[in-house]
Amino acid sequence: MENLKVVLVEDDDFTRGLLSTSLTSQGLVIAGAADNASAGLKLILDLQPDVALLDLNLGKGPNGLDLAVTVRQRAPQVGIVMLTSIEDPRLLGPNLSQAPAGVEFLIKREMGDIEKVVTALKNAKRAASTPAGHRTRPAGVPRVKEFTDSQIETMRLVSHRRRTFA
Repeated sequence: MENLKVVLVEDDDFTRGLLSTSLTSQGLVIAGAADNASAGLKLILDLQPDVALLDLNLGKGPNGLDLAVTVRQRAPQVGIVMLTSIEDPRLLGPNLSQAPAGVEFLIKREMGDIEKVVTALKNAKRAASTPAGHRTRPAGVPRVKEFTDSQIETMRLVSHRRRTFA
């Protein structure tokens, strides 16, 4: 198996540790780990890993999507896998449609099958190796029954409005 060099950016200590141990047991090299976007960006730029495994929700401050956009601009050769607990991340906001090309999305509940995580990492590395002009939209973005972006945005706004007045 190819020994991919990975940087983890996950704000939850337990999840970060579990991923690190699990990926190491699969022969991957954990080059570094961070709990926020700023520290993660520094590690990614300094260590130049093959792949960055980013949590979408990193708490206060820049989120994983913000980090992914910056990584794609400053280190385009680094593959990116985005972890999310949301079935369709577009429900979080319209900016998900602005995810950089070649980003793989992985639902956190699928992390129980470590092979799915390894496959996503390999796919992200392959996507980052594709010339920039030939990259496609993020094929790995999970979608709920293939709703359009407009339908998702409507559902998100209705949900937000209900929470505001509930």
